[in-house]
Amino acid sequence: MKLETMLDRGRAMQSFLDRNIYRIYQNAQRDRWMTENSSQSGNGQKWEPLDSAYATRKRRIYASYEGGGTKMLVATGKLYKAVVGPGQGQRKIVTNSKLYISTTVPYAAMSTTPDPSPLGARHSGTRS
Repeated sequence: MKLETMLDRGRAMQSFLDRNIYRIYQNAQRDRWMTENSSQSGNGQKWEPLDSAYATRKRRIYASYEGGGTKMLVATGKLYKAVVGPGQGQRKIVTNSKLYISTTVPYAAMSTTPDPSPLGARHSGTRS
């Protein structure tokens, strides 16, 4: 196989990952965050609910933000947008064979989920 043909195939795969696989990642993460993990858990189990006093306060303070102040791990939407994308704090690297997604939002590491990987990272060539 000629080198130019191999390079063309690599560029085509990189474009496919960036356009198609990234969109699939975004949809899965959006579903996960808006259903508070029940779309991804396999058994419909959601993340642990907020303390009722904080939930009431959060609904009032963050009503105009993404999730209306009712979604776990979403207050201003900064972390949500950095994970789901596109948003400030999201880093996306696309190579000829992999799509890497990470966040530079410092408090992302403080989130805890039943999934042992941070924010439920996908392991099929996609990482967060």
